[in-house]
Amino acid sequence: MKDLKDQNDGSVNKSKFLPSNNLASRIKNLSHPRFLGSIHLQNEEMNPMYNQVKSLIANENELKLNKSLRNTLFNPITKVLIILAALFNVIWVLSSLIF
Repeated sequence: MKDLKDQNDGSVNKSKFLPSNNLASRIKNLSHPRFLGSIHLQNEEMNPMYNQVKSLIANENELKLNKSLRNTLFNPITKVLIILAALFNVIWVLSSLIF
């Protein structure tokens, strides 16, 4: 019975999955990974190129948005619809003043 109790007490500390003597190093490895592809898990301060890439992506997205809005505005169908709406409003205002 005593052997079983000693074995149970020691099994927690001698576990091969998470030994208590390596617990600090395991936590450090989780917070600072060293595997390939772990660069995205690091903080922004640790990677100085991150801010440059982030600003380039933001500028590229803004440029695409401006370009798409400009293309939408100058689309021939849009031009015709804007002209028709303005013409309808002018005719409606003139007809309400005359009648």
